[in-house]
Amino acid sequence: MLIEFRVKNFLSIQDEQVLSCIASSSMVKIDNTVKTNRMVPRLLKSVAIYGANAAGKSNIIKAMFVMHKNVISDIQRDGVLYITPFLLGDDDNEPSRFEITFSIDNTMYQYGFSTTKEMIFEEWLLKNTRNKNKILFERIYNKEKGDYVWSSEDKECLEEIEDKKKFTRNNALFLSVSVLLNGKKFLDIYNYIKDNLKIANAKSKYSDGELFTLTKYKNDEYKDKINKFLQVADLDIYDMTIKEKRINTQKYKDEEHNTEIENNLIELIARTNHFKQDNKTIKSFPLESESDGTQEFLKLIGPFIDAMENNYIVVIDELEAHLHPKIAQFIVDMFNSQEVKNESCAQLIFTTHNTNLLNKNIFRKDQIYFCEKQNKATKLYSLFDFKTTNDNWELNYLLGRYGGIPNITNFVY
Repeated sequence: MLIEFRVKNFLSIQDEQVLSCIASSSMVKIDNTVKTNRMVPRLLKSVAIYGANAAGKSNIIKAMFVMHKNVISDIQRDGVLYITPFLLGDDDNEPSRFEITFSIDNTMYQYGFSTTKEMIFEEWLLKNTRNKNKILFERIYNKEKGDYVWSSEDKECLEEIEDKKKFTRNNALFLSVSVLLNGKKFLDIYNYIKDNLKIANAKSKYSDGELFTLTKYKNDEYKDKINKFLQVADLDIYDMTIKEKRINTQKYKDEEHNTEIENNLIELIARTNHFKQDNKTIKSFPLESESDGTQEFLKLIGPFIDAMENNYIVVIDELEAHLHPKIAQFIVDMFNSQEVKNESCAQLIFTTHNTNLLNKNIFRKDQIYFCEKQNKATKLYSLFDFKTTNDNWELNYLLGRYGGIPNITNFVY
């Protein structure tokens, strides 16, 4: 599970900003939290981030995406560092810094790095053992020596470092390189970041959420679950029919066998089935004829079911895009109310403008974050920081009592 994410000097973010999923000691809506064991703190199942347009809330999501992308890119050997520092101060030439704290099998880990577009300056992996952080590996660039200083407090990790560090480029992450070179010591950490952290934006849920949902729909077990969600969400869809269409994309010649091979792709064609007014006869429509909100819901529901079943961390920008506020609340409630399985839990981190969700009947105070610009830089802070007795969070937010809203001045045309 995600415990904490930190980012510094990236896009609109200048000073270090912290998104924490650690729950406060409050017992209010305790079902919105999960406790695994004494070594891992009680964690939040979902976190919502509010803020004005251009306040930087999407940049928190982008920072998580960039951290994830840079870990994966070294496995793909493209060697590109996807970094844009804060440009409105004096930090352009300073490294950007990313750190994620998470738990695997009830053990806490911290992984992070500091980097410019050209090179990695620091990289570290810590393991929390009996409330003490143990360095599994650390590399720090020494400018005077023109080389890295490596360290580890674990003998087996140190052996892997000695074996792999000479193959680690200045613009490559050691975590990724060690896995690329068949190292086993850090494989679980790499795989967790790669596979369990699912980051999407408003245009691409799980890269292609609609295809993901339709592919899953071909499985009878998933089909039943998706149908139930479609019916609960009151979308007037009984079920769907999925057909495969083979697309001949190109032909190429296999020189070794002197034959021509067709490279075929499969396109999934979906039709939604509805009851007519007699509630007996079924009429079908192409999926693209459904409303934007219905299509958006289908993009989300397959990945979200998958996330809950596999205890993934879903990070999404603008959750409510094209969705009715009640549907957005339904999705949030899915994550908040789910039962804990295998001593773990899925999490939902999202940005939103949907003020209907600013409600004590949906969230705890520590689940709500706000973004606003202060001296042109993004500041991220929690509703929990406000000691207010007025529980009408939505009204307070719209009145500007928490910040994070646009400062619109009078305009004469």
